This record gives sequence, structure tokens and C-alpha cells, in this order.
Amino acid sequence: MSKNNSSLGKEKILSIIKKEGARVYFAGVGGVGMSSLAILTKSLGIYAYGGDRDSSEYTEILEKHGISVSIGPFLSTDCAPSLIVYTLALGDDEVFRYAESYGIPTVSRAEYLGALMTEYINRIGVSGSHGKSTVTAMLEGIFSYAGQKPTVVSGAPLAGRREPFLIGEREVFIYEACEYKDSFLCFSPTCTVFTNVELDHVDYFKDREAIEASFIRAMNMPNLSVLNIDDPATKRLISSVKAPFVTYGESPEADFKISRVKSCGGYYSFFVSGLGGRDEIKLKVPGRFNVHNAAGAYALGVMLGVLGGVCARALSEFSGISRRLEYLGTLCEVPVYYDYAHHPTEIKKTVEALREVTDKKITVLFRPHTYTRTAYFIDEFAEALGRADKVYVMDISAIREKEILGVSSELLAKKIGKCAERITESSLIERITEQKDTAFLLMGAADVGVEKIKNIITRGGAC
Repeated sequence: MSKNNSSLGKEKILSIIKKEGARVYFAGVGGVGMSSLAILTKSLGIYAYGGDRDSSEYTEILEKHGISVSIGPFLSTDCAPSLIVYTLALGDDEVFRYAESYGIPTVSRAEYLGALMTEYINRIGVSGSHGKSTVTAMLEGIFSYAGQKPTVVSGAPLAGRREPFLIGEREVFIYEACEYKDSFLCFSPTCTVFTNVELDHVDYFKDREAIEASFIRAMNMPNLSVLNIDDPATKRLISSVKAPFVTYGESPEADFKISRVKSCGGYYSFFVSGLGGRDEIKLKVPGRFNVHNAAGAYALGVMLGVLGGVCARALSEFSGISRRLEYLGTLCEVPVYYDYAHHPTEIKKTVEALREVTDKKITVLFRPHTYTRTAYFIDEFAEALGRADKVYVMDISAIREKEILGVSSELLAKKIGKCAERITESSLIERITEQKDTAFLLMGAADVGVEKIKNIITRGGAC
């Protein structure tokens, strides 16, 4: 059972960690978000350490940064922490029993980050159902190109980097603001880009009205919101936004207007006009959805004083991030791509983008992420995946949930139709290498064999 966000309070958190000798322990430190938070904590001169049940690439990164990590069941230490930070995915009650026994306060990752970011001047959030990591990385590119040194906490490795974070100065703080369990309501933004609003995380948000109510609250938090007016749900919510905002999109109503959109092999160029300026952006990342991602980043950059031409040049040089239609290499003459897509809309857009990039047939391997999401969107998943020429479905990744009777990868494959079948990871390489005139696309937020395939491609084996 996953945990909920805490309500310790920002002032209390800061009073704890600013005391001399303060020690902050991160439970579940091997995740992408928690590892970044531990390193950010250390960069502020606070002792950070943590533990996780398994090692990962991020625990390796932590150790390289001099942060102590214990692997295995939670172990109490002789020197107790001043504060324990936990991730919402944590299911280890032993951590909380220990904290209660010794009177140690616990705080969720989101609330802790919300307190920590108040140490920075411009706190730029990126929120939305899709596109958060990409826009976060685009904004990092804009502010870095402008000669500033932003601090960044993202949900995916930044462009050209292995790490999902960047430790800079205290003028600009850019962070990914996830809506799961209302985490984005724990933050302290001065401005936020909202890319889109769509129902997801159905283990928490029971319907569209529930998630939209949370987004309305989030849109009223910052001093400035930057809203995608082309997104139907966002446009519908605008009347409820009382805080200052600007809009971007292809709509004539947009404050930052997208125009003259052109595609060359799936890579788009377009113009953005706003505040009296007009600039052309030529993207190096495929997919029409990235036109809106880039326009949102451009609009926010300009609103915070970066010249439009600087924003456009930075976005035109943006090379993308890993896990977003990432080209892994060629395996037995089969080009292999990977995308983190785990929602029907993301799957649909990713398949469409790959169609524009390649003239080959598309074979998809998909691993569903959580039983609740699979059950709720099973028809939408079937329709989106059915746009590929061939589909392989792996077992559902439960993550924080218990199995739901009757919901399975076999059921999803059946709904997709004759082009789909269930497979196991052990047969993955065989399925890739037997393809002819096909691009192979791995999709999902859980393990879909990416590291195994990368290793084989690097060694030049399997054929």
C-alpha cells in the first residue's frame, strides 16, 4: 500500500534541517526523484544519506556524490536521523514504526521538496498529464543558454546527461511537478507551465472532475501560470483560474501564438509570436506534440525575461532526453526505440511520431503499469496499441498495488486483436531478432528489458 503526502509544514521542515548537525535520511533513495533530492540536500550543506531494498543506477550516482546508501531491509542506526523523507511508492512500514518509536518526524518527498525550494528565488514548476520531463529539460536548456546556472530536479535524465538533476545557483529552480496524490499542491512555485490535463492515476483520482479540481488549485498557486489553450481540458478550466496567467497554442486566442508548423520527416519547425516578438524554432526531436512542449517553454522563458531569440536558439539545439522515443541502436538490422509512455494518449502520440520518422512497420512491446490504470483504460490501451502493426504485451507491473482479478496482459492482448500476443521477457530478444523490415518500440514505465537490449547492442551480439 503506497503512502500519502505528509503535512508537517514548510517552516517546521526548514527549522529541523537548518539546525547544526542535522541529518536527513531518504527511505527509497534509489528512485529517480529521491536520489535527486538527496543530492540537492547535500548541495545545501545538509548531511544526507539513505537506503533502498535494491541497488540501481541512481544508488551508484549517489555514492559517486559521496552519499552513503544502505541496500536491503531498513536498518536503524546508532545515530538517528533528524528527519526521514519518504517516497509515496514506499510500502515499508518498518521505517514508520522506527520513526514513531524514536520520535523522528517523517515527511513526503513532495512536501520536503516544497520546503527546500523556498531557498531559491524563481521557482519554475512544470505540470501536466504528459510532457513534464521534456519541458523541464527544455527550460533547463533555455536558462543555461541564457548564461544562467539553474538548479533542476526532473523525472528523467536531462539532455546530454546521465543524471536527472543539475545543481546550479539559487536564482532559478526548475522542477517537475507531478499531480499524483496532489503532490504538486505541496510545492512553492512562483510560476508554472501546464502542458495539458487528462485523467490518470485512477488509483487516486476517481474521475475527470477530481483531477481537474486539483489542477485548478495548482493553477491558482503561482504568481504566473503558462497554460496550453489548445488542450481542451485546460481551456475549459481557464475560467476558474483567478491568478495571473498567459496562454500558448495555435488558437487565435493564444497570447503566444504557434504558426506556420511544418514537418520534415517527423521533425517540426514553427514560429511563435508573443509580446511583440516572433521567432522560428526548428526542433531536433520528433513528434508534433513537441511543438507545444517547446512553445510552452518558450512562453515561460520570455515571461521571465529571457529574449525570445535566445529561447528559440536554445530550443532549436535541444537534443531530447532519454526514455522519450530514445533510439537504442540496431539489433540484427532491427532499429530499436524506447519510450516511457504508459498512458493511452502517450502511446498513441509516440506511435504516430515513429510513423513519421520511419518507413518501416512498427512492432511494439508494451508492459502495462499498475492494475488500476490497465483496468480503467483497457479499451483505450487496446485502441492506441492497435495502431502498431504488431504488439507484444508483457505482464502487468503492479508496483504499489495488489492484483485485480480478471485484469491481465492476456486480456489486453485479446482486446487489441490478432496482431497482439502476450510474451515474457525471456523471449524478448528472440521476438526482436525475428522481425523483418520493422522498427521495434519498447514502451512502458516499468522494466521492459531496456538495459538487457542496450548491453547486447553494445556487445554486437544476439544475431
